[in-house]
Parts: sequence; C-alpha cells; structure tokens
Amino acid sequence: MSQNERVMSELLPCPFCGESDVFVERIQLSSCSVICNGCAARGPECEPYDDEDLDAEDANDWSPGEAAARREWNRRAALKPEDA
Repeated sequence: MSQNERVMSELLPCPFCGESDVFVERIQLSSCSVICNGCAARGPECEPYDDEDLDAEDANDWSPGEAAARREWNRRAALKPEDA
C-alpha cells in the first residue's frame, strides 16, 4: 500500500480502547491530531511532511497536517498491542 493509499484510508479504531469513534482536530494553523472519543487518546500533532501530503490535503479538502496525522494514527493503530 502506498503512502497516499494509507492517507486516503479511513481512520482505524483507537489502539488503546478499540473505539472506532475517532476524529481529526486542527491543533494549530498548520497542524492536526487524531483524537479518540472513547478514551481521549491523542495521536501526534502533525504538520504536512511532503508534497504528497499537501496533494492529499488539497484533494480531500483537509486541514493542514491532516494527511500526516491520519497516516501516523493508522500506523500506530495497526500495530499489535505487544508491538506498541
């Protein structure tokens, strides 16, 4: 799966509580983070990493940093608990 495909995928459930009710919140002017509505876990605050992130944000009308925040959340959520 390419980086862009990972960004485009839906957000995975929370790696801590399993809740699927997660959302992206804009933290600052150029950064976002994913937050779990179940346990309030928060992904890293992310800014756009490269042109691919900027292209994904433009194509999806996302906030700055949302592509990177989604990718990092899904990377963490895809880990097995023993790998986290």
